[in-house]
Amino acid sequence: MSPLQFAEPVLLVAAGAAFIGLLVAFVVDRARRRRAVARAGGIQLARMVASVSRQRRTTRAVMFALGVSLLIGALARPQTEGESTWRRRGIDVAVVVDLSSSMLARDAYPDRLTAALGAVDRVMAELEGDRVAAVAFAATALHFPLTHDHRAASLLFDGLRPGDLPQGSGLARAIERARCVVRPDLLGDPACARTGGRGGGGGALGTPPGGVPLEELPTDATGIDRARAMVVFTDGETLDRDVAAQVERAVAAGIELYFVGVGTAGGELIPEYDDDGDEIGWKKTEDGAFVTTRLDEATLVRLAELAGGADHYVRIGEGSQGLGALDGLAEQLNRLKKGDLDERVVRIPNEAYHWLLFPAFVLLLIEACASERRHRAGGTR
Repeated sequence: MSPLQFAEPVLLVAAGAAFIGLLVAFVVDRARRRRAVARAGGIQLARMVASVSRQRRTTRAVMFALGVSLLIGALARPQTEGESTWRRRGIDVAVVVDLSSSMLARDAYPDRLTAALGAVDRVMAELEGDRVAAVAFAATALHFPLTHDHRAASLLFDGLRPGDLPQGSGLARAIERARCVVRPDLLGDPACARTGGRGGGGGALGTPPGGVPLEELPTDATGIDRARAMVVFTDGETLDRDVAAQVERAVAAGIELYFVGVGTAGGELIPEYDDDGDEIGWKKTEDGAFVTTRLDEATLVRLAELAGGADHYVRIGEGSQGLGALDGLAEQLNRLKKGDLDERVVRIPNEAYHWLLFPAFVLLLIEACASERRHRAGGTR
């Protein structure tokens, strides 16, 4: 941007044209007045004309033309160079969703997985301005890196079904993956070295190269510039043994963990589907017995207590059960410490119209108050 520019340059041309046009109009008007006086004649009229100062009339005309031109110039919006530092503040949240076959059970409407994804949308809607990562797991885990585009992150869940992943319950691996996604600065953690897509998308602003080894992290996470969180949606069934250890490591990394239990303690059968998505029956054991899946609430509550307390656990089940608790979960996330997620210098022009508007107002005010009459000796006109 040049030192001074106009947002509406057409009006700048109009300002110049107005100045010239008004002066030409004044010259034409003065000539018309002189001809009119010459035709009218008369001693009284000659005395009245003689009391008018041509110099004052000309000065008033110039002041009026200049004032109008400056007024139009102000409307052209003169601008000078300027810049502003733009920052986006928020937290980093990893949303972890269980895609094991037990999530197809229908003790939540219409099934556990659909209910969980609806809850994910409800929570994400309250995270406006925050960055979100998505982690889907069964026996293994997939992830989408941190992004401000919540819809892009949720597409990971929309495009996957339990049959798309090796079956099992690898929550420990999912928590490990989520920890690395929201704390990519932990380059000293060997587990995170195996996690793809670390990049700078989720890194802390100003984090020095090399990161911080997990063993050197303060347990109270006082060195964290902003909060990181993880929300896990699962039925908690047949979890691997390393889950508790991974929860403790995530807490040591300064991550707030929340668990959302999906399903009921009464349990439900697990439907099976063919490759075309058509239901073909119910899951059975090798000896032909039907498999019943139940929400393992005791285990999830125990993990929540490791993560910070019983308020770190929410359950959703049939109908609208748990929706109010989800709102409470969103409030807890919004109360976490926010920090700078993104920073950039934005060029914003400074408006300078007042440089023209004020002198225009002064000129027009003086012109309106000035007289064209000569002052007689003694201070009278």
